[in-house]
Amino acid sequence: MCRGFNSLRHHKQKTLQISEGFFYAHLKYISEQVPTTRLLNVSNPIMTIQKSIFLLILITLLNACSDSEPEAKVSCEGEINLDSEVFPQKWQLIKMTGNTANSETIGVKMAWQEYILLNSDNTFVKNRNQNNQVTEATGTYNFEIVGNDQSIQLNLVYNSENSLVGNCFGDLTLETYMLTTKCRLVGTWSWCDGPGLEYQKQ
Repeated sequence: MCRGFNSLRHHKQKTLQISEGFFYAHLKYISEQVPTTRLLNVSNPIMTIQKSIFLLILITLLNACSDSEPEAKVSCEGEINLDSEVFPQKWQLIKMTGNTANSETIGVKMAWQEYILLNSDNTFVKNRNQNNQVTEATGTYNFEIVGNDQSIQLNLVYNSENSLVGNCFGDLTLETYMLTTKCRLVGTWSWCDGPGLEYQKQ
């Protein structure tokens, strides 16, 4: 419920602030102008209790949601600057492509679900869920500037040979990926006979 209030506050913050001010001012005006016996509606105590509970819940929700922090959003604009990147980073597999036409799959239709977690200490965790079987692998990573176009390459160096490794040079302890934008990472396995893998920063 708080998420809905946060979303409303994010898009209409000024309107909500005005509404809150009017709400509290209106309560104050009623308490000053209306006789106590009439305000409490002594003739109908059940209705009075229901209204009081409703107002208490509404005030509690407004105060709780106003204190919660908005969710951080990943910025994908601008040039890639490795010195300003913040870790840890989670890269989620969002798209797979094969070697034939119209072989692109996304979401739950992909052959497996996968993410790569890059920690601040230059270690990584790769997690794959295939046919409800979860496999994890760990190791270290580094970024490297390669080629004449100064492309940014991510190297994953596994602690040992692992079946999660996919590459074009037969070494089961090393994987390479290309960072094409601040939020897009693509595997190099597709350069030979492997599937095309595209990841998005979460």
